[in-house]
Amino acid sequence: MEDTTASRETITTQGVDETEGWSLGQMVAMTIVISIMIGINVVGNCCTIIAFRSDAKLRTFSNFYIFNLAVTDLFIGFVSLPFYTAYTLMNYTWPFGRVFCKIYNLFDYLVCVESSFTILCISVDRLLMVKLGPGLYQRMVTKRRTLLLIATTWLISAVLYGPAIVAFDIWRGYSIVPENDCFVEFLDHFKFTAITSIFDFFTPSIAIVLSNVLLYLDIRRRSRSTQQVDQGCLKRDLKAAKNLALLVALFLMCWAPYTTCALLQTICSSCVNADLFNFFVWLLWMNSSINPIVYAASNPRFRSHYYRLLCSKKAQRIGPSESTLNTINSQSTNLSRNNIGGH
Repeated sequence: MEDTTASRETITTQGVDETEGWSLGQMVAMTIVISIMIGINVVGNCCTIIAFRSDAKLRTFSNFYIFNLAVTDLFIGFVSLPFYTAYTLMNYTWPFGRVFCKIYNLFDYLVCVESSFTILCISVDRLLMVKLGPGLYQRMVTKRRTLLLIATTWLISAVLYGPAIVAFDIWRGYSIVPENDCFVEFLDHFKFTAITSIFDFFTPSIAIVLSNVLLYLDIRRRSRSTQQVDQGCLKRDLKAAKNLALLVALFLMCWAPYTTCALLQTICSSCVNADLFNFFVWLLWMNSSINPIVYAASNPRFRSHYYRLLCSKKAQRIGPSESTLNTINSQSTNLSRNNIGGH
């Protein structure tokens, strides 16, 4: 994530009179809306994690990325949203101290950047699955390689922002953050913000869009081919592409407005409307609450687990895992039906 918490705290304080603060009605309305947002986030992502852990048929290599995305989204619901809500309702005053401010910013940036990289992994993984076919895909994409890639994205996310959040004030020799406020020290550093934005949003976004375009073109080419094509497989791939496109579109819609304003703010802070920017901040975080709904709408197996966990213990059985899931044929079936693209 680019200049995430940094720009947030500075700009959003411009939208509230520091002497008056929020009215009681505003505070109640904000609390209700944000509580609903947090509730959907926590419940939805917990259900995703439980479904993945409890159902072997959902533990395909592709769905490891879904599990990883649910973990990052859940962290936003448990930590980023509650603490920022308290900060907002207290008229943009940070009561938790300087040390925890850095810890909060560190983990907030970490999970937000990781979510961007995870969406990229999901898109590329689905493209490889369709282009290579189940057989070659299975030989190239192993559990070890999948987990290694996920670990690498976490490492890159940490390296991208971690040192700067922890020690930017030490490197510069002074701090720009007041004692009762909380934002990152590189708030006013355009070069750092621009460079990190290229790495954590613009480059992944271009790669994500390109992967989805190539995926669509491949499916379209096969649908028009004169050779005999497995219509069932083609329909699953087409549905997979649409579901993935929805996930990606929501990601871009939630992130692009904030990213644009964050960069503009580093150049001209007075050019950014405070209330609009604050809305874009919550829109960015709202993406973590929307993702579980996308899973439920696109994958019947995830949806069945959600229903079983939330609505009734007597819901229809999901079905036992098969002992042959680790065989090539069984894995091929699961890959086409249970990943984010094959729902």
